[in-house]
Amino acid sequence: MIRNSTLEWSDVDGKNPQKKCCYYKPKRLSIRMTRKFVFIMKKPYELLSYGWRIGSYLLGYLSIMLSLYVHIPFCNHKCAYCSFFVLPEEDDSLKDWSIEKMKEKYLESLLNENKSRSHLFNNQSLKTIYIWWWTPFQLGPDRLFALIDELLETRDCEYLEELSIELNPDPFDEVIDFIRVAQNKYKNLFRLRFSIWIQTFDDAILKSSKRNYVYNNMIHWLREVIEIKGSTTSYNLDFIAFGNNPTMLDTSDLTLDGEKRLPRDSIRRNFFKKLVDSLAFDWFSLYTLELFPWAEWYYNVAEKTQKWAIFSDDETIWNEFQRLKDTLTGAGYNRYEISNFALSGKRSLHNMAYRNMWNYLGLGINSSSYLASPECDRLFPWNESSTWIRFKNTQQWKSYLSWDWIDEKSLLKLDTKDKAIEEVMLHLRTDVWFIVQEYHHILVDDVDTKIADFVQSWHMLYDELSWRCKLTWIWFDVYNTILLDLLKDI
Repeated sequence: MIRNSTLEWSDVDGKNPQKKCCYYKPKRLSIRMTRKFVFIMKKPYELLSYGWRIGSYLLGYLSIMLSLYVHIPFCNHKCAYCSFFVLPEEDDSLKDWSIEKMKEKYLESLLNENKSRSHLFNNQSLKTIYIWWWTPFQLGPDRLFALIDELLETRDCEYLEELSIELNPDPFDEVIDFIRVAQNKYKNLFRLRFSIWIQTFDDAILKSSKRNYVYNNMIHWLREVIEIKGSTTSYNLDFIAFGNNPTMLDTSDLTLDGEKRLPRDSIRRNFFKKLVDSLAFDWFSLYTLELFPWAEWYYNVAEKTQKWAIFSDDETIWNEFQRLKDTLTGAGYNRYEISNFALSGKRSLHNMAYRNMWNYLGLGINSSSYLASPECDRLFPWNESSTWIRFKNTQQWKSYLSWDWIDEKSLLKLDTKDKAIEEVMLHLRTDVWFIVQEYHHILVDDVDTKIADFVQSWHMLYDELSWRCKLTWIWFDVYNTILLDLLKDI
């Protein structure tokens, strides 16, 4: 199957890192593809279509590269809305272990897992490295730098496009120092990306959700972060639309349609707009509040013990999301994925590797992986019935610390139909074009009519020459409805 590529050559941004900036290792076209190209020369009106296909064919070799997802689960405490797998300091589930001993044993197991996987995959070239770090100084910067150095030294990182570190901003001073040191230490990398979980400027929600900072502190911290930004550094800020907070409601402040204003007062709204208009941050992630099992608020709401002041109906949450979205797009941020907005050439490469279903391998407890054959056969040599697999590492601390990393019960084998459905679902969440004819076997019988209707209503763009389509970014908001209309089965 020819894969679509969303790689933007503008990502180079005129920079000239010391290592070669190459996105794939060139390979010769097959005789079949060469003949196909010669054949289309007789049909000039098809040149554009086949030219795009050949380009996608070449860039499809990106998928033979491997992305790493590294999970570091230590945190000061678990935020009330958080459903991710973390180990807060106050957790007493492992009473026989001190927290410091846990960190040492975890890093040791993580490094051994990396070493094992590196040998198993014959030191396959890395495309991106993504480190989910939570509270930075729970593991400690020295340990993290040791881990990153080990990854860069033991892996083939000649063509590494992005090193991403996701973290909370607290504690402010220590995080600033870490960013400053990391920028100097890894200045020769093509891109060093920091994704920072701000979440909201609403002090009442910050306090209720157990965040350790308030709006006034955040203003000065963001200004300092901007001042120290390096030439190869990219910043991402994460925000959540929490909805209406009646404790901050000013009924005299109404929108033109008469609705009550959204939770940020005019000062905070103006600061957010100035922050966005400054273009100092390369992209923003924007989500609506959703609560899942393992989150404190999820169980409080289910038991009706959570104060209603923090939460709103879905419509109010959605209105806040729309306001934030309009601020971002109005400043020139492109919505390249359902929850992500970036300046031109600045989209997250790790994010797109996931959305395009390129190979990625999880390291660390409860991390996720997706592999296609032959890579999946190296981890599961007994697996002969599937070309594509998803799996997770164990959630059991004692298993992981004993170097028993993979949870084999989580193994999910994908057949051709499963993979095609996932590709359509993931492609429709992004601005990636996909070739309709390649997915006809999973699409509804009247798909051509439905696509024509979506194009007519500006929900979708369609290229007749190459048989490609994609959602317009405005209509990412009704992604689920369009998906249900197009797929036979989900």
